[in-house]
Amino acid sequence: MCGQDVESWVSFDIETSEFSRCIGAVGSNPARLWCPVCRSTDRERHLLMFFGALRILERLTGGAVLHIAPEPILVTAIRCARPRHYVKGDLTPNHSSVEPIDVERIPYPDQTFDLAVCNHTLEHVTDPGRALSELRRILKPGGRLICQTPYAERLSKTFEEPLLQSPEQRTFLYGQDDHLRAFGRDIVAIIAAAGFAGRLIPHEEIIQGVDPEMLGINEFEPFFDFVAV
Repeated sequence: MCGQDVESWVSFDIETSEFSRCIGAVGSNPARLWCPVCRSTDRERHLLMFFGALRILERLTGGAVLHIAPEPILVTAIRCARPRHYVKGDLTPNHSSVEPIDVERIPYPDQTFDLAVCNHTLEHVTDPGRALSELRRILKPGGRLICQTPYAERLSKTFEEPLLQSPEQRTFLYGQDDHLRAFGRDIVAIIAAAGFAGRLIPHEEIIQGVDPEMLGINEFEPFFDFVAV
């Protein structure tokens, strides 16, 4: 994404749990996570490729964007698209340009935004249904929601056990100690229940003729593409 040739990607020293492997969890690929030059992650690089192939950024000029847990690489790309209004928010902001926003209680009026970007957040929040309802509320009808999240195709229903408290248990069952659930195939139904229509679009349906290993992306990660209805 930075345009620099790299010999290899920087790996993340984390071991995928046996349970995560068993259910076929799809998320980041720790073996080729970071770019050694710009520090972009595999999921950020992949998302920018989806954006380019679907011409999403081109449609943002003059629009309003809400970006939860903003990734620096994506912030730069969105700014270049020149939206009329660009709000970056996080529960615990680490920069003055980022507003303190709880995605379960978004402090903006109904139908404010044309696009909401909320990547790798739903697995962390207390109530993903409420978060999705809030995202639907602040989007205009026809507004787009992009909400990449880890999920497991082999898991028919999302698994969540509130009594799990130890980091070790959460890492084994959910993939990370700060995840609160493992989403299953019902992730589409969960998002739809909040007032969205859409689907998970396979990588190969959008992007062809590339070497995922060379680009440092996870070809098994689909694009979460939904619109407010």
